[in-house]
Amino acid sequence: MQAKLNKQWIKHIFLQLNSIQFHIAFSFSALILVIITIIGFVSYDKFSNTLEENAKEYNLQLTKQVKENVDYYIRYMDDISSIVQNDPSFQQYFSSNENGSFIEKGEQENKLIDLFNSFINARNDIVSIFAFGYNGQILKSNPKLKIKDDIKIENQDWYLAAKESHGEPVVSSSHVQAFVDDPHWVVSLSKELKSTDSHARKGILLIDLNYKIISEICKKVQLGSKGYIFIMDKQGNIVYHPQQQMIYSRLKTEMITQVLNAKGKSFVIDHDGERKLYTITTSHLTGWKVVSVTNVNDMIMDGKKTKKFFMMMIVISLLLSLLIAIVISSRISRPIRKLELSMKEVEMGNFDIELDFSYNHEVGRLSSSFNMMTRKIKELMQQVVEEQKALRKSEIKALQSQINPHFLYNTLDSIIWMAESDQNEEVIDMTSSLAKLFRISLNKGNETVSISGEIEHVKNYLLIQKMRYRNKLDFIIDVDPAIMSYQTIKLILQPLVENAIYHGIKNKTGKGLIRILGKEVEGKVLLQVIDNGVGMDSSKIKNIYSDEYRENSKGNGVGVKNVHERLQIYYGQDFGVSFQSEVNQGTTVSIWIPVVTL
Repeated sequence: MQAKLNKQWIKHIFLQLNSIQFHIAFSFSALILVIITIIGFVSYDKFSNTLEENAKEYNLQLTKQVKENVDYYIRYMDDISSIVQNDPSFQQYFSSNENGSFIEKGEQENKLIDLFNSFINARNDIVSIFAFGYNGQILKSNPKLKIKDDIKIENQDWYLAAKESHGEPVVSSSHVQAFVDDPHWVVSLSKELKSTDSHARKGILLIDLNYKIISEICKKVQLGSKGYIFIMDKQGNIVYHPQQQMIYSRLKTEMITQVLNAKGKSFVIDHDGERKLYTITTSHLTGWKVVSVTNVNDMIMDGKKTKKFFMMMIVISLLLSLLIAIVISSRISRPIRKLELSMKEVEMGNFDIELDFSYNHEVGRLSSSFNMMTRKIKELMQQVVEEQKALRKSEIKALQSQINPHFLYNTLDSIIWMAESDQNEEVIDMTSSLAKLFRISLNKGNETVSISGEIEHVKNYLLIQKMRYRNKLDFIIDVDPAIMSYQTIKLILQPLVENAIYHGIKNKTGKGLIRILGKEVEGKVLLQVIDNGVGMDSSKIKNIYSDEYRENSKGNGVGVKNVHERLQIYYGQDFGVSFQSEVNQGTTVSIWIPVVTL
């Protein structure tokens, strides 16, 4: 008893799982889950990308600001060099003319030193100013500063670079100014100064900027717990780095090559076991690159919380969607089950049943559509019956049209005449062709025949007519062998050939020619009957299927319309017979049929 109850329970569960209500609820829940999951992940990805893009833009603005601040000091030093160069005392003091008195030289030197010190005293960012004349004169902002005896100023890198730049300012990277007894970390601007009138080269001006200024500018920037800014020159030398000593001692490395080769304004790379964002701004004044380095995890500090929030929303949405799906599927499946019971009658073949539903939703409209479908099926079945009757009648007409009494009488009369004239070979040929003609026409009662059989039938007909008309008629058959095995309804060419003889060739002066062509064109079979007879005008072509034309025709006018109607009944409105003709030029009849194989 318990086993029977278990079996019934399992069967009930199986039916429930296989019900449309379960499928709707499951599909609806799965769809909602997929949509919410996709939206969640896309939103999270979009959110993360937006944070990253905002961080990139923020870092870019910071690096631009640092670049502008550093450029400001460089421009200030360049302005100092221009002021010194245009000062008359400088022009006279560093002149190669030695005619000035010692007193005048002393006064000029004091004025220049005062000028230098005015710049230094005005702000604390300038450490020292030196002027090295090509005439051997040397000026220092602080006369107490001593230049080391073992140092040749002319061999210093900043001196050589300024001399080669011909008046353009040269900014050196951060370094220790080692040619004086009291060295400092500085950033130097060196520039060759020239005469204001003759552009004669006077000497080299050296301005040292306190390195702490650069350091303070960069340290003010906040880039998370692990972010920082460093500056490098166009050759890849470090100008500033918060861990500069570790860089020099090779305890830390930077992505110098990647920064120099970067094509964009930023890139993300794994470095020192962390994923970092490098943002780069290049100074057009110095060629230096200001680089901000940010830890990607610092940019998205709440990434895990955001992901957890999205996962919770997905779970809650799934539970809600499951509850809604159960309710909706129940309401949908109830009328469908009623519809299923009503349709059982239709499955048994009762097309007279009418479903009666008062629902205004899709199920009600489905019931209405089903009623329309059953009525349409009944109509189509009746239409098929009527078409089959019409097809049989047209085939009988086609067979009758082929056995034209006049044609049969004339053929037999020709056979008798040739027999009396002892033309035995011609008698045999005509009798054989006539026998083949009727045998293919009957075709054992089959409705269709191969195209090769249809060609053979019309060939026998043409052979009989050629023997009757002798020098009046000739024919050519040119059909692509590839289509010979295709199937067609029988007796479609002979009525058209007969029409061509009686309406085109018979009334023509001289010898007539009929060509039978066949080929496949764009997935369809094209058969053509072409004659060089008297042709027709457009009015005759228009009325060729009319009763008036058949009554006035001396040949078998019934056959032309019969062929066209049978083709459309068998193959549809896209197929049939068409005419092209010109008076005294001939007529082309085209038959279009589908490609049908056994």
